[in-house]
Amino acid sequence: MFIYHIAEKAKWNEALKAGSYVPGTYQQDGFIHCSLEKQVLVVAKRNFQHYNDLVLLKIDSNLILAPLIFENLEGKDELFPHIYGTLPMNAVVASLPLERDQQSFFIFPSFS
Repeated sequence: MFIYHIAEKAKWNEALKAGSYVPGTYQQDGFIHCSLEKQVLVVAKRNFQHYNDLVLLKIDSNLILAPLIFENLEGKDELFPHIYGTLPMNAVVASLPLERDQQSFFIFPSFS
């Protein structure tokens, strides 16, 4: 199964050099926020509207070593995948810019 994570491009570039990825929110939250494909654009609109230079990481969940838990910590019904640990680079099978259309709506990249 593939899951997705929206990352700031600068942070992702740091991870490429370091060999593993941990977002800036990890210290506060204790996990890496991820989404299913159908959730990505809603999450991007809700949480990343004021960000530029974003990348979408496509993650093979079978290659994650840390616990992967589907949960909703806000008490709602929709479950989101959370990685409780660092993300190994080999689990990221692709990364593409998360761009916007002319109306500033995010566009899901075409992973081939």
